[in-house]
Amino acid sequence: MAKFYSDIFTIEVDEGPIVSLQTATVCEDIDLTEKLILEKLNSLDLSKSPGPDLLHPRVLYEVRHKIVFPLTLIFERSTAAKRLEK
Repeated sequence: MAKFYSDIFTIEVDEGPIVSLQTATVCEDIDLTEKLILEKLNSLDLSKSPGPDLLHPRVLYEVRHKIVFPLTLIFERSTAAKRLEK
């Protein structure tokens, strides 16, 4: 029985697409202002489901005026850190 199944059963490995972990370009001219971030928060689709962070868009929308400044700082510092790495 083992011989029969070993003859007809094969394991096909799907290696999938090759993904590079390196970025091809660095965006140095990103200017994320409070105004731009607030516009994005204002335009959230409140009928959508939560994303991978499990935050419902309604929550982000309701606290948008409180989180816009901290988000701006986070984005500014993360883009500045990327520029310094170069």
